[in-house]
Amino acid sequence: MSLNRLHDISLKWKLLIPFLSLAFVGAMALFVVSYRFQADLIHLNEEKRLRNNYQYFLALIESKKDMALSLAYVVAQNPVVAEAFAERDRELLFTLLHAAYETLHQDFGIKQFHFHVPPATSFLRIHLPGRYGEHMEAYRQTINLARETGQGVGGLEWGVTGFGLRGVVPVFYKGEQVGTLELGESFEGPFLDAFKEDYGA
Repeated sequence: MSLNRLHDISLKWKLLIPFLSLAFVGAMALFVVSYRFQADLIHLNEEKRLRNNYQYFLALIESKKDMALSLAYVVAQNPVVAEAFAERDRELLFTLLHAAYETLHQDFGIKQFHFHVPPATSFLRIHLPGRYGEHMEAYRQTINLARETGQGVGGLEWGVTGFGLRGVVPVFYKGEQVGTLELGESFEGPFLDAFKEDYGA
């Protein structure tokens, strides 16, 4: 019965049904190919954006490290500061630098402002003046390297006040290295939140 019905339909429908079926299959195939192409394109764009964000992140770290080193060199080369440090005058150093630290902290995010005596012993934290005397040579490689090489050293490092992006420079007085000075910015929540906000990462 059903075969008779199929046999009885007009020639127009006999031609139209296969044509519509092929058109439907073709449209579906085209949709699948287009969808896959768009998904691959989106994936490639996301990957490119992540790579770009990573490069921006590395550049920001390098820039912050350079800033910390530059500021530390400016302070370390001040003859009044160098003399007070050479004489181990903790109170004078704090008096000379506390106002500068407050400005750097509020306007530039500097969190650590720290003098060390050899080999790597905390002498004065301007940001935490009541805490000093810790021996840090076992875990503060930037201090060790700055002392050993007589050159500024910067990078990410863990310290007493947390994970920071630090610049450590030697301090010289009358041609002798009298210790090291460190300036650093926190590398925790606020730093990462600011990066996220600035770059939409």
